[in-house]
Amino acid sequence: MRRTLIKDLTRNKNRVKSDLYFFGIEIPEQFNKNPSYWSKRFISWLEEQEEHQHWTGRDSFRILIDQVKTLRIQLLEVNKKVRTLSKEDYYQKRVTLLGSIFGVGLITSMTILTEIDDIHRFANLEKLRSYVGLTPTSHSSGDKDLHGEMIHRGNKFLKTAIFESAWIAARLDPVLHMDYVKFCKRMKPNRAIVRIACKLLDRVHYVLKNEVPYKSGMH
Repeated sequence: MRRTLIKDLTRNKNRVKSDLYFFGIEIPEQFNKNPSYWSKRFISWLEEQEEHQHWTGRDSFRILIDQVKTLRIQLLEVNKKVRTLSKEDYYQKRVTLLGSIFGVGLITSMTILTEIDDIHRFANLEKLRSYVGLTPTSHSSGDKDLHGEMIHRGNKFLKTAIFESAWIAARLDPVLHMDYVKFCKRMKPNRAIVRIACKLLDRVHYVLKNEVPYKSGMH
């Protein structure tokens, strides 16, 4: 339901922006620095726009804004329910374990846990990679890195969550940041982040399989 609400919210935000563009209304720079974030001030500014040539256009525009406001309220409520679910016995310990990994927050943790269910149903790391949609291109052992590529198959919800976390981890985690910089020297950033996503998934597998929090340099 959360994914559905986000999709609907994004669609309605795009409709609002398309309406602004159609009528030649420019968004002030102060609200355009982070296009994905809609503050209360920005929504108030939207509600003040009267440039539509006919009352039908103005009313249609207000309906779009009302839909955005309603979806934001519903999303907030669903986020609260996700947090409540994360505190249940089955999830609480696992959420804490995943939270020890840079880039993995509550929503990502719950996405991982609800999509994977039981980590032990995957015989090995390669099985988990295949399920997510990240397959190894070179095998490794010991301390050697295992690189991988993204494939079209896999769990798209889980894959999206892992990649979103990988971008964050590439900035915040000292080890993964160094790896990302190193990869970018010989490939494009979008290919480099695939490698980081693979490493992040390795960590997810490790902490859930061994039921220990992640510590830098552990795996």
